[in-house]
Amino acid sequence: QTCEVFSFRTIEDELNPCSPEEGGLDIAEECSDEDSLIQWYLALRAADRFREDQKHWPGAMCGDEESALASDVAGLTQVASRILEAYKAEGVSIDPKMIEEIVRYGGAEIHTTSSLLGGIASQEVVKLLTKQYSPLNNTLIY
Repeated sequence: QTCEVFSFRTIEDELNPCSPEEGGLDIAEECSDEDSLIQWYLALRAADRFREDQKHWPGAMCGDEESALASDVAGLTQVASRILEAYKAEGVSIDPKMIEEIVRYGGAEIHTTSSLLGGIASQEVVKLLTKQYSPLNNTLIY
């Protein structure tokens, strides 16, 4: 019986991007592909960094105030720009509609979504523990 070996990037590698010349992802090329989900990935990375900096998710403290929403959109846009700078991506920006959607979302978790993602995660753990089948080998965006 052969055992498959899976090699994934570490979280440290994921959070410390490198340029395409250093073997990293070419963000400009990915952004030009209309089927790529890289824009959502970058927006979610920006939301995570925003949460680390501000101690709340973008849009979570805004309520219905337009000025507060605009402030979080501006803050998230700045964070997204810093993330793109880390990738050394020239002439690329995150779609403003995605930034606005992340802020509108406000960090909410719908119980059915949490249930589904928990089920997927547990299925992947079972695959790894039993060494049967192949686990997900990429990012799952639901």
